[in-house]
Amino acid sequence: MWSPFLGRQKETDWRQPLIEYIQYGILLTDPKERADVKQRALRFILKNDTLHQKAFQGVLLRYLSKEEVTYVLNEVHARVYAAYQVGPKLANQIKRLGYYWPTMV
Repeated sequence: MWSPFLGRQKETDWRQPLIEYIQYGILLTDPKERADVKQRALRFILKNDTLHQKAFQGVLLRYLSKEEVTYVLNEVHARVYAAYQVGPKLANQIKRLGYYWPTMV
């Protein structure tokens, strides 16, 4: 099955510092950024080389890149829900599908 998410990790991806810290223990050189990554990493796990956030309900939410966000939004609008949804309602529907990104709402 083809997936647009396979093999699309870029070096400029905002998730990369978290992935490198969780997987290899590598931290950034800036002290503030190091502290930020350490603190944020507590809420994440790496499963099958994909970053997931631990949600309150026990669900793992897949953290998406910018390209993946565009794809998911297009899919949700065009195919899954067919009707145009806005704001929090759309965000909740996307979370139910198991996806998340920091600027979702």
